Order: sequence, then C-alpha cells, then structure tokens
Amino acid sequence: MLFFKINILVVSSTLMQYVAAHGFIPSFTAGTITYPGYNYSVQPAIKTPAWSNTIGEAYVGYKESESPTPWRLNTDDIICAQNGTPGVTSATIQAGQKITFHWSTWPIGHLGPVITYMANCNASCQTVDKTKLQFFKIAESGLLNKSRSSPYPDYPSTGSGFWAGDILSYNRTSEVTIPKSLAPGNYVVRHETMGMQHIFLKEIQAYPFCFNFIVNGSGTAHPKGVLGTQLYNKNESAFSYDVYGPANQTLPDFKIPGPPLWVG
Repeated sequence: MLFFKINILVVSSTLMQYVAAHGFIPSFTAGTITYPGYNYSVQPAIKTPAWSNTIGEAYVGYKESESPTPWRLNTDDIICAQNGTPGVTSATIQAGQKITFHWSTWPIGHLGPVITYMANCNASCQTVDKTKLQFFKIAESGLLNKSRSSPYPDYPSTGSGFWAGDILSYNRTSEVTIPKSLAPGNYVVRHETMGMQHIFLKEIQAYPFCFNFIVNGSGTAHPKGVLGTQLYNKNESAFSYDVYGPANQTLPDFKIPGPPLWVG
C-alpha cells in the first residue's frame, strides 16, 4: 500500500547533484505502508513524517583543519541535521514491526556505523522542541568483518574491513525493528550513518535523519535517554579509529559510538 504518489518536478541539475552527492532517504516503509521521506530538491516540500533540514543529505561534519572548528557533534545540528524541523505528519507502526529505509544511494568507501535511536515526544512530535528530546539507542551496526576483502563478488574491496556503511552502499536499504516492549506513544526515530574514512585527516561525517512515529502496542517500557547534543563525546575511541588500520594487519576492534544499546 502506498501512502503517496510521486510527482515529477523539474529542478536545477546543480541542486540534484548536490543532494545526491552522498544520499538521502526518499521513502521508508513502516510495517506494510510506504511513506515519503524528505527530499530537499522537491519544493515546496510534500507532507511527510520525515524531518526537513537545510542541506538535504543531512550532513553534519567536523574537520579539525577548518580552524576554528567547533566539535559539531555536540551542537543542535547533530540532533536531526542542520536546522532540522519536525515532519508535519506521523507514520504509524506496531511495536515489534520493522521499518525499512529506502536510500537514494550511498557512496562506496564511506565506511562507518549505522545507528538508530528513538525519543519519546510525550505529546505531538510535530511541535516538539528537538533540544528537549532524550534519545535511546535501539539498533547499531559497525565493523562487520575485519577482512580487507569484500564478501560480495560484485562489490569492490575498499582496503578496509566490511562495514555497515558497505551494506548500505550495496543494498541501498537499512532496517530496524521497533522493540516490542516499548510503551505506545509519539516518538522520533533518528536513523544515522557515519563516514569514518577520513579520520586519518581528523574529519568525521555524520548523517542523522529523523522521522515522526506513532507507536501502537501493549508494551510498558519507558527507556531513559540522553539529549541529542550529548550522544557523542569527542574522546570516544570511534572518533580516532583508523578504518584502514596498520598495513597488512587485521583491523582492531571497533566500538560503536554513543550510549549503550537498549534491548527492549
């Protein structure tokens, strides 16, 4: 069942190339219903549960070489991307059901984890103050294989291990299941991928995408969370991890950044 119809609009080629440079989530499926995501190149924006932002691909970066550069992974931008604004509707899902995010693309060689958080809006997510949202982690995936070869014959080796970001590049989809024990309510789902491939240059890339959800079910769990600006610490080992590692050696363990995983 489709929630929307796709309208073909003419947009400038420059804007399309900019938005497509890394990738975005033009649609997602919650249970059996497919909803539109936020597409920066479609203006005026269509009604969607996805949060809008002013960069399209939700990039929030840090480069030590750009001085003075704040640690932007502790600014409001990291919550739901630059100038993130709540979606005007909400998707509906049953606790225990799966969300599938359909990506436009994700570049080969953008190596790093894929992480999903949720935060209870306690009222309407359409009018929530994002700086008050407290996020708990429901899913994470990082370094899947320390081998420097690709497990897929038709997917090139990047010279690093095989990462959650590689799965995203290969399939152009990512999935998460809403914990069955979660209490019903209005939630923001924050789905994020990171690019760690330039850490040796002291550069980190984060791409947080947010979506409004109404969760139904009979669960009773109310997980504690942390503010979006407190999800990451600059001194976490992940942010100094060399994804290419020592030459001709097995990659060391990688600890996914952020708070501990909540298992509902």
